[in-house]
Formats: sequence, structure tokens, C-alpha cells
Amino acid sequence: MTNYVCRAARPNDQAYVASTWASNLGKFKGTRRQAASLVDKALDHKSTRIVVACMPHDEDHILGWLAFAQVSSMFVLLYAFVRLDWRQHGVARSLAEFAGLPAAELVVYTFEGPTTKALRRTALHGVQRIEPAKYLEGSVAS
Repeated sequence: MTNYVCRAARPNDQAYVASTWASNLGKFKGTRRQAASLVDKALDHKSTRIVVACMPHDEDHILGWLAFAQVSSMFVLLYAFVRLDWRQHGVARSLAEFAGLPAAELVVYTFEGPTTKALRRTALHGVQRIEPAKYLEGSVAS
């Protein structure tokens, strides 16, 4: 596999992030419209940050992304996505490191999907799940 680079997301990345996030929610109990609405709220939250992995020669070709927030000393992993053919190549772990995950004292996650599951198995031992509403309402640190 070709090398990739990590960078902060750009405004034109948000449509791809939103569509892949809403389409790939694992155990979401609700309609696709409800999923899209929840994803939009998470993306619009003032604390939400996105990092992406892309091809070095084509930074618009996104291989994966990670949505997160830093709330006090807590790292909130909102969701992570890596294209199927790039899974098992360290993309998610690289994104987590680029986002500052190793320095966080406490990690929680909100939404579950295949990439989030893989990160929990390999890099996020002891991570706790919280309901997305807690993040969206600003009560994560509670």
C-alpha cells in the first residue's frame, strides 16, 4: 500500500465525513434521517474536530477520518472511519495519534462502527462508551 498523510480537515471535507458517518453507524437504532441529523449535530458542535488521512499527492482523496473533541482532560472519540481497502494498515491508529489520543488521560467514545471497534481492540484499552446526547448537551465531564 502507498503511504498516506494525516491533516486537519478542511471545510470541503465535511460532506464526505457526514455521509460516510451516517451511512456506517453500527448499532444505531433509528432511521437514516435520524442518523444524519445526529451526525450533523455532532459535526456542528463547537468542540468537534476532524482529522483525515489522505494520499500525499492528492489530499482530496480521503482514506479515513476521525472525529473527536478534547473536553478538559478527556478525549472524546466521536467516530472513526477508514475505507475498507485501507483497514488493517494503521490508518486509524495514525489518525488517533495525529489527533493527540495518546496524551489524553481519559478516553470515551460515542458512536460505534467497524473502525471504532478496531481502535478499541488495538489502541483504546479500557475506553468507556457514553451516549451521544451527553456530548451534544455538554455534559460529558459529568
